Amino acid sequence: MEPFWNNNPALYIGYLARNLKQSYETALEPYGLTGSLYFYLLYVDGKGGCSLADLSRQLHVDKAYVTRTIRQLETSGYILRRRNPDDNRAFLLETTDSGKEILDMMKQLFEQWNMDLKTQFSEEEYQMLQTLLTKAFSVKSHRPV
Repeated sequence: MEPFWNNNPALYIGYLARNLKQSYETALEPYGLTGSLYFYLLYVDGKGGCSLADLSRQLHVDKAYVTRTIRQLETSGYILRRRNPDDNRAFLLETTDSGKEILDMMKQLFEQWNMDLKTQFSEEEYQMLQTLLTKAFSVKSHRPV
């Protein structure tokens, strides 16, 4: 019997996303982190010196929520908040060494997940998969949920 999601890309993608989320949520749990917190940490690391307002704008999230989330990461020792030298009312965010260790661990987890997937495809198939997923992402990432 074929799965009920046969030939429905949205359901396949949803299943794969849930599988990946379970993997990283399990890896983050011992550190008191969730996937949501991890992605904030990832963003701050990639945009070193960003402000709370930058995060709110880029992630399309309420400023109060961003402040609470960053406070959690700061309390856990993963993010450092320092005054903006150009604007004493604002803060700039940086990833701490502990935060970078989490990012390194998660990079390895994602690389392993990708390698597990890649072993099931030829090089050509894998390139095609990346191309199609990138195209799907560009279509759906610009539309409101």
